[in-house]
Amino acid sequence: MYKVLLDGIAIYDPMIGIALTDPTLELADGKSGSFSCGVPPGNPGYGEIKKLVSVIEVLQDGESLFCGRVVSVEKDFYGVETITCEGELALLLDSIQRPHEFHDITVRGFLQYLIDVHNCQVEDNKKFEVGMVTVTDSNDSLYRYTNWETTLDDINDKLVSRLGGHIRVRHQDGRRYLDYLAGSDNTNTQTIAFGENLLDYTENTTAADLATCIIPLGATIENESADPAALQKYTTCAEANGGSDFVSDAEAVKNYGKLFKVVHFDAVTLPANLKTKGEQYLHETQFEQMTLTVTAVDKHLLNANFERIKVGDRIRCVSKPHGMDRFFPVTKRTIHLDAPEQDTITLGDTVSVSYTERANKDNGTIYQRIDRIPSQSATLKLAQDNATALLTAATTGHVVTRKDEILIMDTDDTATAQHIWRWNVNGWGYSKSGINGPYNLAATMDGAIVADCITTGTMSAERIRAGTLKSQDGTVNFDLDNGKLTVNASNNVFAGKLIFGNQGLQMYDAGGTKPQISMAGIGAGGNMRITAYDSAGTKSGELLLDGQFVDLYDTTGALVGRLSSDDLTVGNQGTPLMRTYRGSDGAKLMLGNGSESVTVYSAADDPSNRDWTFMLTGGSDIQIVCGRDVNLNGHTLRNGTLSNVTLENVTLNDVTLNGATIKDGALSGNTVINGVDVNSCPDGVNYNVKMDDGTAHRMYYKKGFTSQID
Repeated sequence: MYKVLLDGIAIYDPMIGIALTDPTLELADGKSGSFSCGVPPGNPGYGEIKKLVSVIEVLQDGESLFCGRVVSVEKDFYGVETITCEGELALLLDSIQRPHEFHDITVRGFLQYLIDVHNCQVEDNKKFEVGMVTVTDSNDSLYRYTNWETTLDDINDKLVSRLGGHIRVRHQDGRRYLDYLAGSDNTNTQTIAFGENLLDYTENTTAADLATCIIPLGATIENESADPAALQKYTTCAEANGGSDFVSDAEAVKNYGKLFKVVHFDAVTLPANLKTKGEQYLHETQFEQMTLTVTAVDKHLLNANFERIKVGDRIRCVSKPHGMDRFFPVTKRTIHLDAPEQDTITLGDTVSVSYTERANKDNGTIYQRIDRIPSQSATLKLAQDNATALLTAATTGHVVTRKDEILIMDTDDTATAQHIWRWNVNGWGYSKSGINGPYNLAATMDGAIVADCITTGTMSAERIRAGTLKSQDGTVNFDLDNGKLTVNASNNVFAGKLIFGNQGLQMYDAGGTKPQISMAGIGAGGNMRITAYDSAGTKSGELLLDGQFVDLYDTTGALVGRLSSDDLTVGNQGTPLMRTYRGSDGAKLMLGNGSESVTVYSAADDPSNRDWTFMLTGGSDIQIVCGRDVNLNGHTLRNGTLSNVTLENVTLNDVTLNGATIKDGALSGNTVINGVDVNSCPDGVNYNVKMDDGTAHRMYYKKGFTSQID
């Protein structure tokens, strides 16, 4: 029996003669729902209704079907107040999600954040708690952002529309929960049957984008050809599928023929995993869809022993004249409180008419991987909260005890049950696809645990075999299949992305797009190439290390320097600007074309403040040979041989001159020979001179000129 309350006061109760005109309730999966009616004069609620404040609740046998607020009130010619109400989900339209960016957050974590923000902005009677969350992301690691949308818009757009599933409001123990469910959590025990409670039947089927043969393509394979026009290669399932690169379903091919479709799974690198992904898409993610609208009477109105039909239930619908007998999800209900024969029920939405009962929109990976190793308790707490919500909210189910096993199912018949927990001597497992599985969650007697996702505080193991290891905050990602390590930290620890892969070590900026430096091995001899980049990510130079030398290249790839154990070259090898190397008779310095001069500086900033000597040492025959000027800058050249040079304004101490010319007047000024200033001495100076032929002579010099040679 139905009852309607206005702020806790009964305004519709046939048992005591309180009536409304045309009370109609609309309930839909994932929608707010609505209730409308006319409140005639004399009704306890007449004149007491306040828009957006008054709360209307519809009850059936004491259980709440609908709770919402009045959004409009109109009075007609006869004084009847016609009201329209919106359901509780509309309360999520009263709050705004300010701009925020999320990385590596779970589905439950993101929903919890949205609800927390909502609760901070609204009154207590509009607040929600996060209840059951059974929808998961393939990596359980979302990237999302909010930007001034309402909370309900963000939930629908950033969760439901992208990940599938549906949301609902649930009341339990005086608290209002928001559940986010991947599928139905209840299989109704009532049956809608032709000739019993089925009054009308409308079927609509579509086969858009149906495929019976799936070609799954995985990660790209690097082309060996340097031709940019070469076709891109992808990982296929052929290696794990008997040489065939596609998967198919025999029953689907029989019913519809061969219909091929290419589906990309860019993150999958192993053929076996790719085959599994393709089969999952074929059997669960796409099929022909059916929508069924029936006019039916809820048997619960006639006999309370029948379970009430609720939006979100799975219910069996049988109509032999239409050739139909299957389970459908209840997606919409229209309830006429005072005329139940007019009630309509919409069944279906994403159900298969050939080889499965329900489409699962999740494209998540099912090959084993450890996606998180939490360093904090936040992730573990979210998992614990979700597990608690799922277990405490369970109010239906059937326990079947067999001779050798125990089953807990959503129906009492293994032929129709979809959600099944199964325990026997070999282990336990859970299937959401019926008694024959697959059992994607299981623990077996051989010590194996199968799960799509494992959430734990600490994991200890002697060996971990996984496709990817990922840190909790997403800063470290280790692709074990491809040997690629990505580090993208923050807080000035490392402001960039570090990748170890097939190309060696590569360091990028914080955005992960501009290279900063790269190191890669070349060939099999242990050679290495180091490439540096400027702030814009443009190559600024390269260093090549091998077992014999170090080469330096400019931005164009030209060789500009080489260093080895006995050679340093500046410039290219053909025409070096400078080269110092180990010659057969000692170290040598060579100036190449383009070198104008060689400048030798002292260590001090001001050379004049300290003694400094430029010395050439070596064997008995030391020469300075050049075609340009040699400027000693006032320094002393000792114990050397000068050949074919002109000396001006120099001090000579114990030197041998071969082929030297002293010009007339060249010694004018402050010229000193043997400690005597020859320009200031009136008597001149004489000294011994050794000639080229070995003979010794005595030279007399006076007033800047040679006066006599003996």
